[in-house]
Amino acid sequence: MAGVTIKDIAQRAHMSHTTVSRALNNSPLISEETRKRIQELAKAMDYVPNKSAKSLVNVRSYNLGIFFTSLVKATSSDFIYSVMQSVNDSVPELYTVIYNGIDKLSASYRITGANYDGILLISQNSEDDRWIGQICEAGVPLVVINRELNRPGIKNVFCEEKKGVWEAVKFLSDFGHHKIAYMKGDENSASTIRRFAGFEEGMKHCGIRIRDEYIQYGDYSAESGYQCIQNLIKLPERPTAVICASDAVAFGAARAIREWGLSIPDDISLIGFDDGILASYSYPQLTSISRPIKQMAQEGTSQLLRLINGEEWDQDTISYPVRLSVKGSVKKLC
Repeated sequence: MAGVTIKDIAQRAHMSHTTVSRALNNSPLISEETRKRIQELAKAMDYVPNKSAKSLVNVRSYNLGIFFTSLVKATSSDFIYSVMQSVNDSVPELYTVIYNGIDKLSASYRITGANYDGILLISQNSEDDRWIGQICEAGVPLVVINRELNRPGIKNVFCEEKKGVWEAVKFLSDFGHHKIAYMKGDENSASTIRRFAGFEEGMKHCGIRIRDEYIQYGDYSAESGYQCIQNLIKLPERPTAVICASDAVAFGAARAIREWGLSIPDDISLIGFDDGILASYSYPQLTSISRPIKQMAQEGTSQLLRLINGEEWDQDTISYPVRLSVKGSVKKLC
């Protein structure tokens, strides 16, 4: 019969395998109380250390993996830039940060403790679950941000995107808008699903009918916004306001609106999502749903470093609120 493993002890102690491993090897990163508790539990469970594995315990690659679902599809450039900037500001110089798009990794790619000390996964959809499983199986410290998982044992940082879109709809309704269109992001993205659910619930709350022709399907790019807004402009009864999947989408839409000889916000009001650089430098400045991307990335990175160093994190999930940043792209109707 197979002997007791570090994983068995970790499950019994409700701690990470990294913490257990370090406690059994008298790591200075572990408190005396935790070390004593783990070693007593190991003794009670008749744990026998693997000598060859023990020699590898303190070996580090000093590589941190920052994995996006994609660096090209279903991700706004503002979002990627903000995450990279926050991670680079938070990671000590001794680490090498390796950025990857999961969609570009081959099926044979393997994540192990030998090539990564920890992984920060910026997840967009359930297709990432295979990689989450592989990372957990390899025992590599993992933090997932941008997607709510509700999976015990996996550290998770996300924000309330659904509520943000709901508040945007309510804001438009209070400003007298009842012809409200919505330009969706990539259909496979969990963010797209959450945000559109907020749109549907907001419209229902405000008693506004959702018109099928007002729902446009695209992605998170400026090109998508440029194309989709033209479909709305050509309608016999065009919307008075449009909520966009991202600031980039709104930026592309704004260009098309001007090319048609129309004005923002006099003819069409726009709301974006992210409240990034594009929202500040567009004209007029873009009203946008502010998502705390930098804070989520900083928090995720901080917690990942804690896991790597054998520290415990009491919460499995941390949720950040979002807010509507009101600027000049929405007109109040009579």
